[in-house]
Amino acid sequence: MSFVKSQKGASTIGWLIFLVILGVAIHIGYKLGMPYLRYSNLKGKMEAQAKLAATESDTSIATTLSQDALENKIPLVGDFFSSDSKPVPTTEEEKGEYLKGAKSAFLSAINRFPGDSIIISLSYEMDVNFSILGQHLHKQHLVFQPRVAELLGK
Repeated sequence: MSFVKSQKGASTIGWLIFLVILGVAIHIGYKLGMPYLRYSNLKGKMEAQAKLAATESDTSIATTLSQDALENKIPLVGDFFSSDSKPVPTTEEEKGEYLKGAKSAFLSAINRFPGDSIIISLSYEMDVNFSILGQHLHKQHLVFQPRVAELLGK
C-alpha cells in the first residue's frame, strides 16, 4: 500500500514540476512575443502608409506612424518603452514629447526616390528583463529594423 501512496506523490510532484516549467515557458513566450507582435503591427502600419504615399505628405505619414508607435509602445524617444521597467508617457506633456520625437524619427526614416518609390526604414532597440519574485535573472537585448519599400502609382 505504501508503494501506491509513494507513486501518487511522485505523480503529483511530476505534475507540479511540469506546471512550473509550463508557467516559465509561457512567461518567456509572453515577454519575448509582445515586442515581436508590436514590431509586426508597426511594420504593417508602415506598409499601409507607404501604399498611401502617392497622396500623403511625409509629415502626414510620420504623424500617423508616430501615433501608432505610441499605441504599440515602440521605444523611439528617450527612455520611453526601452525596457519593460522603463517609464511610459502618462501625462499629456510626456505624450507630446514622445509624439514629437517619434515624428522626427519617422521623418528621417522616410526616403522618396525619383521614379515614384518610397522606402521607410527604421531601427530601434529594447531590453526585456526576466525575473522571478523580484530576482533579476536575465536581460535580453532586442534590435528591430522594420523596412518597407513601395512603388508609387503602380
